[in-house]
Order: sequence, then structure tokens, then C-alpha cells
Amino acid sequence: MTAWVIRLKWFGDHAAVAHPVVDIVSARRGETYICDYLQRLHDLLFLSVGERSRLERYTQAEPRPYEVTVAHTANGPEATVGHNPCLAAQKLNNLTVEVDAESGDEIVTSDALGTLRVLDLREALHTPT
Repeated sequence: MTAWVIRLKWFGDHAAVAHPVVDIVSARRGETYICDYLQRLHDLLFLSVGERSRLERYTQAEPRPYEVTVAHTANGPEATVGHNPCLAAQKLNNLTVEVDAESGDEIVTSDALGTLRVLDLREALHTPT
């Protein structure tokens, strides 16, 4: 399968993430859509509601702390936003999604990225307080 893989990308072991894959988006979606989606996802995951409200004001909105940038790599365009870790989106070929029999984690495999575990956001939403 070919799809956009949205993942957390980091520099240095201190910022490593155990489950870096955040989402998979249809390969039919264009670069503009992916950049808009990546920006919104970044803001949702890394900014507070108060910070987001200041960015979305109709008048006198604050500038975004991070903007999406696109680099053209050997594997095609890669959009990134954020610091360390940042969110990155890349359209990849030969993707497979499987479930690890031992842990129950979903795993995404591609030629370009190797094997990566999926961050299950449902766990955070269903954790009792």
C-alpha cells in the first residue's frame, strides 16, 4: 500500500519516542492538505487549548511557534513541523500494517523507514482519571 505516514521524528536519544507513528493518510491527498493536517495535528498534540485559542483569534492572532516546512528528499517530499520531537509526514510505498502478537501493538513497516510502532491515541482517551 502507498500512504502518507505521519510520525514523530527526533534528534538524539534523549528525545526518542517508543511509538512514533501517529497516523496514516490516503496517498490521494495532496501536499497542501497534508501540510494543513500536520499543522493542526501538531497544535492539537503539543499546544494547550489556551495557546491554540491565541493562534486562532480573528484579530491579532499570535504567530505560530512552528510552521510546516517541506523538504524534498530521496524518498519524496517530507513535511515537518515542531521541534524535538517534531511531526513528519512522508508519502511511502510498500507499507504494511500488522499487529505484534506479543504486545498487541500495531506496527507499520516500509522500505524507507523500517519497522515502527503505532501510538494508540485511544489508550489516552480511555484512561480513567
